[in-house]
Amino acid sequence: MRGYGFGLVIEHFPDLGQVISHSGGYPGYGSFMVWHRDSGVGVVALANSKYAPATTLSMQALRLLQREVPGLLARRSTVAAPRSLEAAGAALDWLRSDDDAIADAWFADNMDLDVPRAERRRRLDAALASSGIDRGALERLRAEDAQVLSRGQLRWTLPGHGRGAPSLRIDLLMDPRRGALLQALDTAAVTPR
Repeated sequence: MRGYGFGLVIEHFPDLGQVISHSGGYPGYGSFMVWHRDSGVGVVALANSKYAPATTLSMQALRLLQREVPGLLARRSTVAAPRSLEAAGAALDWLRSDDDAIADAWFADNMDLDVPRAERRRRLDAALASSGIDRGALERLRAEDAQVLSRGQLRWTLPGHGRGAPSLRIDLLMDPRRGALLQALDTAAVTPR
C-alpha cells in the first residue's frame, strides 16, 4: 500500500510497517529521507551523485537498525502534550458549565464558525439524553483520564445507561500552533462496534 501527499510518500512494508519518505536531488546530488512511523526513527542519505542509490542505502540502514537494535523501532507510547492536557481541562469545564469566558480563552477562531456554541450545547444535551447519562456524570471526567490518540487529540468515552444505550463520546483536537487552542470539540452518542 502506498500513498502520497505534501511531498511525502507513505508506504507499508511487511517487515517494517509504515515508513514515510521523501527524495530529492539536483544535478550532481541526490538525497533520501525515511522515517519509521511507529518509532519516529529516521535515516537520511545524502549523495554527491544524482544516481547514487540513496533510497536503497537508507532502507538498508533502517532494516539494519531493526535487526541490530530491535527495541529502537518499537512503537512509541503516545503521550498528550502538556498544552493539550491544559486545554482538555478547560474543555471539560466548558462542557460542564457553558461558561463563555472559557470558550473565549480556549476556542480557536474556527470553532464558532464551524459549529456555533448554542449548537454545541444542543449536541451535548442530545448525546447525553441518547446515552441516558446525566449531565452530572461530566464531573467525573478528568483531562488525565482521556484516551490519547495523538499529542494533540484526546477522547473520553462514557458508557451509556440502559440496555443497548449508546456511549457518550467526547473528542478534542488541538490546532497546530505553538500556543495551541481547541480546533475541535465534538460530542456524540455512539454505538460500540
